[in-house]
Amino acid sequence: GWRGAFAALAGLAALSAFSFLSLPRRGADVAPAGAGYHQALTQPGVLRLLLVTLAYMIAFYGTYTFLSDHLRGLHDAGAGLGGLVALAYGLGFGAAMVFDGLLDRFGPWRVAAPVFVLLALLYLAQPWAAAAGPTAILLLSGLWGVLNHIGLNIIVSQLSGGPEQTRGAVMGLYSGVTYIAHFLAGAAMGLVYADFGFTVLAIVAACWLTLAAALTLGRASPQAAP
Repeated sequence: GWRGAFAALAGLAALSAFSFLSLPRRGADVAPAGAGYHQALTQPGVLRLLLVTLAYMIAFYGTYTFLSDHLRGLHDAGAGLGGLVALAYGLGFGAAMVFDGLLDRFGPWRVAAPVFVLLALLYLAQPWAAAAGPTAILLLSGLWGVLNHIGLNIIVSQLSGGPEQTRGAVMGLYSGVTYIAHFLAGAAMGLVYADFGFTVLAIVAACWLTLAAALTLGRASPQAAP
């Protein structure tokens, strides 16, 4: 049951902590302090990329959080189906690493808008796949993992492509925006799901991805800065 799942997570957390403690100590030479957040935000394209991250993550967490609950109500299924959805998504996410070379070849920024539009269409297809049955939603979840891997690689590669002295602050801002999006998705998108159902939720998520795609139009990337 759920107690066993949490016990397994606790064991993995303890293993991670032990592994961290076993790492060699850092030497006396410490790199100089990086730039602050204000300086990071002044880098070309960073603010727009963070807005892309916000829209992208709200769409993702808004659907990922409530899809399992929707499936349980739709098919009178237990938590097992939600676990299989997470597994299918994870397998797709991991398998997508074979496309990383193509992403480098064509350029992340060139394919950003098309990938985000494909994700928006995938969100629109989720209610249909959920109603069609477990096989359909599992296949779609695998594709979801593939596209989300590519989408996240696009965002992270562009954010980390700026000057080295601001890179740490930029990635810190990325993490902060991601957690803010997680909070907003659970609160605001949860209200949408409770009041209007999963179909409307998927439409709202697709709108967020469309906004993210629109924000990628133009030379907003730090790597594109002269």
